[in-house]
Order: sequence, then C-alpha cells, then structure tokens
Amino acid sequence: MSMHFSRLIGLTALILALSLTLNLYASTPQGSANSAIQDTWPVAISGRAYDVVLLNDTPTLQSVATAFPVLYSAGYSSRHSFIAYTTLDGFDESFPNNRKQVSLKDLKSDGSVTLVPSGDLYVQRLSDGEYRKINASGQYVVSASWAPGSDHQIAYTFSTGSDFGLAISDARSGHSKILRATGVLADFISWNRSGDEVIVYERGEEKSTDKSQDVPDSLRINIPTWSVENFEFRNTTARAPQIDLPRLASGPFTVHLPDGTEFRGDSQQSLSRLTLLSTSGERQVDASVFVAALPSGILYRDFVNRNGDLMFFSSKGQVTRIAAKTVSASYYLPFPLGFGSIAVTQIGQAYSTSSGFCLASDHTFNNGMAFAYDLQGSINALVLASSSGTLVYERSDVNCNSLDTSGCTGSSGYSPSCTGSTSNFGWGNVVLLHHADGTWTKYTHLAYNSVLPTRVGTAVGGGCQIANQGHTGATVGNLNGCGDHVHFQRQNTSDPTAIPSSSISVTFSDTPNPLACTSYNPGNGGRSCVF
Repeated sequence: MSMHFSRLIGLTALILALSLTLNLYASTPQGSANSAIQDTWPVAISGRAYDVVLLNDTPTLQSVATAFPVLYSAGYSSRHSFIAYTTLDGFDESFPNNRKQVSLKDLKSDGSVTLVPSGDLYVQRLSDGEYRKINASGQYVVSASWAPGSDHQIAYTFSTGSDFGLAISDARSGHSKILRATGVLADFISWNRSGDEVIVYERGEEKSTDKSQDVPDSLRINIPTWSVENFEFRNTTARAPQIDLPRLASGPFTVHLPDGTEFRGDSQQSLSRLTLLSTSGERQVDASVFVAALPSGILYRDFVNRNGDLMFFSSKGQVTRIAAKTVSASYYLPFPLGFGSIAVTQIGQAYSTSSGFCLASDHTFNNGMAFAYDLQGSINALVLASSSGTLVYERSDVNCNSLDTSGCTGSSGYSPSCTGSTSNFGWGNVVLLHHADGTWTKYTHLAYNSVLPTRVGTAVGGGCQIANQGHTGATVGNLNGCGDHVHFQRQNTSDPTAIPSSSISVTFSDTPNPLACTSYNPGNGGRSCVF
C-alpha cells in the first residue's frame, strides 16, 4: 500500500558534495575478509547529524540538515536520494508514550526540553526535505543499514520490548517485512556485497551452570524477491581499507589500511584495546569502542577518558578528538532521596585499583561487568530510573533463583529452583533504558511482577519508579535470606542479558565516584510517573 511523505516546511534541499560510496557498517560482519569501507561515515553529535569526511587525510565534520534531533544516523542511500536516522523526542507525560516530537527549532527556543530516544526510524528525501517514519508501531529501532546498489531499501534491527528482530523496508512506499522476529543482536547490521543478504549477529545467553557463554554467531538473512532491485553495484575506490571481522561479535578483528598499517581490536561488542601496528612500532588506546574504518585511520569512542567522545586514530599514530559524542545525561543512584544508606556489595574489576573488590564473584572475573555495581537497599526497596530514557526491554515474570537452596523468606509462590531461560540466565527480571547520550542502563534481579513501564518506546523520566528490588535470577546473600539487591550498569549495547555486556563507566551526580564497598545516601529526587 502506498504511503505519503509528511512535508518538512521550509527545509532547504541538501547540496550533495560527496561522491557515491558504498554504505556498509565497519563494525559489523561484512560477508568476506576483504570488504571495502567507505571514505565517509555518518555520526550523530549533540542531537545533530554529521558526516565525518577525510580532507587531506584529516577528519572533518560536515553537517547534515534533518527535520528532527538525531540520536543515530544511518547515512545516505546509494544514490544519495535519502538519509535515514532515529530521532530524539521531548519527555512529556501528557503525550502518548510520555514523549512528544520536537524539531531542532524547538530545542533552540526551549532549552528546558528533556530529550529521550524515540526508537523511530525516519527516512528523509534530500531533494525536498520530505520525510516518513519507517518502523511499525511497537518496534523500537536500534540500528539500520542501506542496501548497496539500491537507492531505497533499508534494513533495520528493532526491539519489541521482549525480544529483538530484523526487518527490511522500502523507503519510497513504506512497505516493510520482518525477516526475523527473535534472537537478533541488534547493535550490528550490514549487507553482503551483492545486496541480496542482510548480515546480523545472533544474541548469545550466559549458561547458568559454568558461567561460560554461548557467544553470538553471525547470520545471513536472504532478502525476499520483492525487495531486490536490478541495479549495477558500484564498488568503492581502491584506497578503501579492508577489515577482517570475526564470526562472533565478541571476537578480535583486524583493519588493514591502504598504506600497509594495521589496527587490531579485542572485540566489537565490549570495550576494546585498539592497537596500531606499523613500521615505526605499536601504539594503543585502551577501553574504547571501534566505530568505523577510513582510508587513513579508524574512528572510535573513548569511554574511559572522555565519556564517549568521537576520536580519530590515524595510521601515523596520532589521536584526534573530533567531537563530543551526544546530548549530555545526568545519572543518579537508582534509589529514592531520603531512602537512607544503600550498601554497595560488589563492584566491577575496573574499579579495583581505587575501591577494592567487595566480593570475589561475577564482577571480578568477567570483563563484561568491569564497571557494574551491586546496590542493596531494604527489602522490596523502590528502584528508580537513574536518568531519563526510553524503555527498550523488560521482563517481569521470573519468580525463582538458581542459587537458592532453601527458599527466600517473604516470597509467596516463589520457586527455589530454576535454570537457563527460566531464570533469564541469572539476570532475573530486567529493565533496559536507552538514553539521549546514546548509552543504556540495565537494572536486574528485580522483584517478580514489579516492573511498571511495560510498553516498548515508553519514555521514563529520571527518578521514576520502574520496579522493586528483588532476588530473581541468580543472587546470594543475607538480606531476605537470598541476597536481595539491584545489579546496575551503564553499557554501550542494547543487549539486555548476554555476557559480555559491555559495561562502561558511570559518574553519579549525587555521590563521589567511583563507588567503593561502603554505604551511600542516594540523591535521586523521585517523581510521580504514569505508564
């Protein structure tokens, strides 16, 4: 069924100064060890879309006009007819899903707007500025990629609130098809060279028995015949780098640049040590997230020293800050103001030099939890959103604990024995929120049937009650006979449960950082919220 574009009044058509290039995602599996990567890269910075362009091998930002504030940019279609991006909305509880659509002009005139991700994917026609929302209701879009050689077909990953899938859409007609409804690792998506397969990773889950992992594997999803366009594929220039990407998102990868230098990374999914190998020796940057490869270097996010700023690591060993990553966000301890002291019972291994270990358990041996915290309030304590965000995933039906042998006290209908998916692989009940700075917060082991926001895409204000503290999944300790607590972490992935879960450092606004193994008084003001 044909759909009409909404029209953006007064938007000047974009001037296209860049040559046609292939739009493949360098941080995704490419289908061969010699996949070529484009000379430019789309990014979103402080709510606006840009292209990172190499001018004399120096990265430069070129702004891109969009109708709405941008959280994530998928760049241009192959003939530069369309641009695709997900948007930021304003938090407003008087609107559906607690958010209202805002324009860039609205932000300039009202600096008090609290921005939250919308999860909506828009395609905007460059000739006249007209735009259309692509994803269906109930789909929260995480990432997207234009098909090579096609000017209108785009694939995207999405959350339904309980699982993650893959769909493809026609930018002209708005017609979409779901290619896979479950089990997709939504952060990574690309195409093979011929444009007849979309490549994604499967989500992996932690095994409850030995804590090893069923790691995500790459999938090739055939494109339905209705969406294949007969158009001769145009390859990129010979200057393009090549990437050896792993079968698994958590595996090591190598980038080969045209001048013979090499970059190596530990993992796409977790914080990675990025190493430059050249004739002059080695240089490293630590705990960063690889973004893309350009002919004279790589783009990455620095989540240790610069809280996610976009950086360029050149083949000559120079590191340049391109820009701050996103809209800023403030984080508070996820318990109410006046609640009293909360106990920090466990910290991630990345904090060991400044804070010491609390317990020798998951957080100390698994690098995926390097920046995680276990926070313990009183029995059934209220759990609040640490920062304003949007619900991407929730689970509230777990009523058991795989580590409990005697039954936790005060738990009517509680089952003391569960394994695997029954316990949500040790996480129990979970809430995952997406924030305007592009990162995510995860809250786990929540009490049975206590999660309040249950509709994907619902905006949650900072301080809103999202659940109650519990002991579901896999917990142990003295409180309530079962170690009631909240596992809290900020992370750079939409994956709510798998290990490695890519935790990143968090700075709380209401307490000294980083937290140590002691007690703190939360400063999260709390609010009355409607879901």
